Amino acid sequence: MTDDPLPPPEVSAVPRWLTVHPGIRTVWRIGTAIATPLVGIAFAALARALEEAAALPLPWWAIGLIAAPLFFAANWWFSGRRYAAWRYALSADDLAVEHGVFWRLARTIPRVRIQHVDVHSGPLDRALGLAQLSIYTAGSEGAVETIPGLAPATADGLRDALLGLSARP
Repeated sequence: MTDDPLPPPEVSAVPRWLTVHPGIRTVWRIGTAIATPLVGIAFAALARALEEAAALPLPWWAIGLIAAPLFFAANWWFSGRRYAAWRYALSADDLAVEHGVFWRLARTIPRVRIQHVDVHSGPLDRALGLAQLSIYTAGSEGAVETIPGLAPATADGLRDALLGLSARP
């Protein structure tokens, strides 16, 4: 028997994995839609520059018209895969995060090392009702992890839980 008046924190053998909000796909896809014309222009400019050095099979402007929709389609697909790969789990001792389509990252952040947590959102995030949570730890420069695509209430609850202000998000 111990003198500790607090019960031990609930720790399950299997972590409860949570996913990010599906609206994050829209944020990523809008970013792709904004970048697509720029990619098309860049490819067309590169083709124009190379046109004098080598014979191209297509006119320089056609290269941009082909590159832009290919870029858009690849990133549309990638946004869906990226969303499906994101998950996180909070336990009494740490926060586990997994993400990545081609290169998977599994990171565990001990709660005792967390120094501060920021909740932030850009204009597009706010328009879609989303927020991001950035975690900073002792001995690191910058955020060690940012979880995108959280509902603002979820982000606030997770921040409070990580900082010990509440039990769970």
